[in-house]
Amino acid sequence: MLRRIRWAFSAVLLAGCLFAPSALAFGQVLGSPFASGLGPFSVAFSPDGGLLATANGNGPGVSVFAVNQTTGTLTAVAGSPFTTGPEPFSVAFSPVGGLLATANYGDSTVSVFAVNQTTGALTAVSGSPFTTGADPVSVAFWISPGSVDTGLLGGLGRRL
Repeated sequence: MLRRIRWAFSAVLLAGCLFAPSALAFGQVLGSPFASGLGPFSVAFSPDGGLLATANGNGPGVSVFAVNQTTGTLTAVAGSPFTTGPEPFSVAFSPVGGLLATANYGDSTVSVFAVNQTTGALTAVSGSPFTTGADPVSVAFWISPGSVDTGLLGGLGRRL
């Protein structure tokens, strides 16, 4: 499925751009840059584009924002930022958006959260954070072909 690009956000300043397809050009999102935690290293949109998360490598944890679908303006969800392990370098939403994970470089763990589909608030899943290989810098989800199972890779390719 081909999707239209509407927004682009930079992790460094959480600066947002609006894409105008007719002009093939970007313009700044009103109110940008947006405040997030210190040192955002990574950003990720939820599959439906309604949420944007940042892994705040210098703390605190992960910030989650609701994305205004008309203007691209970001609003922090209640409770944001959410606590992760130290130095989260990467953030990812699961393919259907029900989970969010961060790769925590500072203690070699991956934090996994359930995402409230109404509010965007995060709740740590049981047992989170999970130990990975040394110094994880990236995290990713996948769906097993022919299955409803979702998998998670963290750190040095360790399946969690």
